[in-house]
Formats: sequence, C-alpha cells, structure tokens
Amino acid sequence: MTTTTAHPLPHGTSLVVTPSFELARYHLREMETQRGIMLVSGDPGLGKTTALQVLLPQTRIPARYVELRVAARGLSVMRSVVTALGGVPPTRGDELVEFACELVANRRLLLVVDEAHQMNLEAMQAFRYLWDRPDSDFGLVLSGKTFRGLRTKAPELDSRVSRRVMF
Repeated sequence: MTTTTAHPLPHGTSLVVTPSFELARYHLREMETQRGIMLVSGDPGLGKTTALQVLLPQTRIPARYVELRVAARGLSVMRSVVTALGGVPPTRGDELVEFACELVANRRLLLVVDEAHQMNLEAMQAFRYLWDRPDSDFGLVLSGKTFRGLRTKAPELDSRVSRRVMF
C-alpha cells in the first residue's frame, strides 16, 4: 500500500506526494552530482510543474528555469536559455548557440525546460549540441506533456536521456 502525504502550498492549495513526485526528487538528487538528462512527462494538470517548483529549491546546485511558449523554435528557445543563465542574447542567430555553450561551460547547474514538448527539431538539436560539449557539466530536465515522438524525431537527443519520470 502506498502512503501519500499532503503538504500545504501558497494560495490555500496542497501538494500530494506521489510515487512520481518521489522519483523526481530522487533523480534530481542524483543530478546534483551526476550529469544527466531527465524527462518529466504526463498529461496537463498532473503536477509536473508544481513538483519541479517545489523540488528545485531543495537541490544543492543552482537551477535555472525556462518556460517555453507554443511552437518553440530553435533560436527562440536558445534566447530563453541564455536569458535564464543570466546572459544577454546576441543579436546574430549564428552566435546564439555558441554563447549558450559558453554560459554552461564548466558550470554545475540544473537547466529546467518546462513545456519542452513544444520544441521543434532545431531546438532539440541545439540542446543535444550543448549537452555534447566536452566542457558542459549541467543537468538537463525536460518537462512536458509527452515525449513519445522523441525517439523518432530526435533519436540523438533521446539516446542521451538517462532518467524518465511519468506523472
């Protein structure tokens, strides 16, 4: 039998700690010391974003949060990432990914991308490029509705996913 615990949150709501919440907590703790990519997926309203908002302040490394908009394209995603990392995005698109690489180089942090299911292939490839850099040391959390098409759409990114949590 699984025991759940309710925790009060602001605005008179409460959070029920589920097995998915506990698994997300476990993987985020692992990612404090081990580089990795985690997918957090599930239907809208099941608590993915709330769980991350509760858990991220508990991590021992800095977390940067990016929320994507509808039909997130590669350059707009990278601009959001650069801004979340404290940088000012360059005006030239061809400099954007390289600048993002400089911002994550040798920095131990968690980069959390909410609504990541809205990324197009170009954005997914940009994250794979950031991830593959020899000087990158960040954990990447992609949270969204579903990532079912990731294996066929971006197998080079999917092959790097080491943790999956389904809400």
